[in-house]
Amino acid sequence: MPGRNFRLQDYSAYLEKVGEATYIDCTRRTDPARVPEVWENLKAVVDSFGPPWVLQLWTKDPAGVVKVGGGMIEDLASRGTTVTCQLTVTGLAGSPLEPNVPPGAFEAAAALVKLIGGPGHVAWRFDPLIPGLENVKRFEALVPKAAELGITRLVINFVCDPGKYKRADRRLEKVFSYWRQGLPGIDPEWKEKAARQIVEIAGRWGLDTYACAEGRRLCSVVPGLGRPSCGSFDWFCELSGKAPPRPAARGSRGGCGCAAYFDVGSYGSWSRCHRCLYCYAG
Repeated sequence: MPGRNFRLQDYSAYLEKVGEATYIDCTRRTDPARVPEVWENLKAVVDSFGPPWVLQLWTKDPAGVVKVGGGMIEDLASRGTTVTCQLTVTGLAGSPLEPNVPPGAFEAAAALVKLIGGPGHVAWRFDPLIPGLENVKRFEALVPKAAELGITRLVINFVCDPGKYKRADRRLEKVFSYWRQGLPGIDPEWKEKAARQIVEIAGRWGLDTYACAEGRRLCSVVPGLGRPSCGSFDWFCELSGKAPPRPAARGSRGGCGCAAYFDVGSYGSWSRCHRCLYCYAG
């Protein structure tokens, strides 16, 4: 994958590697509703190299994405790009954990869903699950809203354990007294138990559940939990009606099964974004 920050010159090497299977993320590194420069970066790629096969949006603010980038999304879709969205909704919007996330993401998502081709182009991310919180209860309250939109693809992920990302740890230590190595007082099986319950609830509402990288080990023990591939090559082929040769891909983290992607964002924008305490992309 390219380096930590967007550089237009890196796209040539990416293009040589993937051929027709060009897949751009906008963006795993910061929310495109909050940092307008990512749209300038996307435009630079398109102007220099043409529209990609797939553009995948990552956001907690679908209305903001339409406001800032709706024109470019519409243009790319008209030129044959398949547009998808990883829509993150956790039920924590406006809380100390997600202070700048606007509430009502599902209610605000209709315009974006229509713009990119319908609910089949959207994956709901319930991300992250956090130990000590009522994750399943929040999920159960949200799932009818996702189903009402017609979403059938669900991705779950778990907050990174203490010790992996120091900046996130420093923020979370101020909120959770147990936030240290070993998570004292937390059931060590909490991830598996939550995953089993969520898969069962999601199934009742017609959603297929997949894990992201932090939940990869659970796929072998939780029936119905699909393996990590948020940027699923097979999904993209199905939506686009095209089947370019599949390039080799090295995921962004251990266990990541995403197709080879090029990200138009940059790290270091935490203070300008939603300021989520658990975020490790800042």
